[in-house]
Amino acid sequence: KTEALKDVDVILVLALESSGSINDHRWEIQRQGYAAAFNSPELLNAIRKGPLGAIAVSVVAWSSVYQQYVIVGWHVVSDTTSAKVFSTKILEMPRPYRGGTSIAGGIMYSVSLIRRAPFRAHRKIIDVSGDGRNDVDLFLPPKMSLFLITLEQARSEALHSNITINALALEGNEDGITEYFRDFV
Repeated sequence: KTEALKDVDVILVLALESSGSINDHRWEIQRQGYAAAFNSPELLNAIRKGPLGAIAVSVVAWSSVYQQYVIVGWHVVSDTTSAKVFSTKILEMPRPYRGGTSIAGGIMYSVSLIRRAPFRAHRKIIDVSGDGRNDVDLFLPPKMSLFLITLEQARSEALHSNITINALALEGNEDGITEYFRDFV
């Protein structure tokens, strides 16, 4: 028996970089920023104004090619209580990696997570936050050979799946990172 998908206004993945370039301060900026957002009346009011008044959200930490991890599973946020529960989980989440920087891997993992989500929504979004340029592309093994997925291809796959990508650059690690995120992520 297949369970019916729950309808929500938005399916959202918060994809936080956890590579070696993310020092403890920048990791906390990501955690504290998202937790504060989900505690803000402005965000909750925006959620409530949607046709269904609910969003589904999950948090992914990403780093190198095969270092992506769901650190906060799917939550439906529709009111102050559900927003507070989700915010608390963000504040409690561990930091799983300190590897290279595969933005392509983080995006592809997030796309896959959205595709498998037990929800249905017209809007699908990935918020990718980080402080570095993609320095490791994603290798996927089709059958016996490996092929490369570049950042451009990962971005294209998300957009082809009608998933919006919001690129949130953390200043401090590399010059021009805001422009890089705007132009390539």
